[in-house]
Amino acid sequence: MLSQFSYPIICSDNFEQTVAFYEDYFEFAPSLEMEGFVILGRAEWPDMYLAIMDFTHSTIPEKYRKPVSGMILNYPTKDVKALYDRLYDEGLDLITEPSHAKCGRKHFFVEDPNGILIDVAEDVALAEVMSPEEFKDLCFVA
Repeated sequence: MLSQFSYPIICSDNFEQTVAFYEDYFEFAPSLEMEGFVILGRAEWPDMYLAIMDFTHSTIPEKYRKPVSGMILNYPTKDVKALYDRLYDEGLDLITEPSHAKCGRKHFFVEDPNGILIDVAEDVALAEVMSPEEFKDLCFVA
């Protein structure tokens, strides 16, 4: 059982660029900073943290000093369209346009400086995106 908060740590080969990306585009701010390592937090979500670490950092066992790959981060937002429009206006290369998923979310994808896919998502009422029959099929209701 976890007794404290946990957070993902991105092992980056673009440390400074990655920190700036999450600060500039996703409104994170440093909560703790050390050489080659930073924990970022958000005032809006006080329990949501993300750490960035230089992948060559001496505290990482040598065998595992590799940049991150094959990772998707989920980033919740209250207004997908507004965030999409802001990131588009700022010239960020967005992977997809906002769309509705059958699971009841509006979302789009963007890539960070490490090639990490970020699923920017807003929860919406299922009634907005599917019929009662589709909901029944999704939930396996008899």
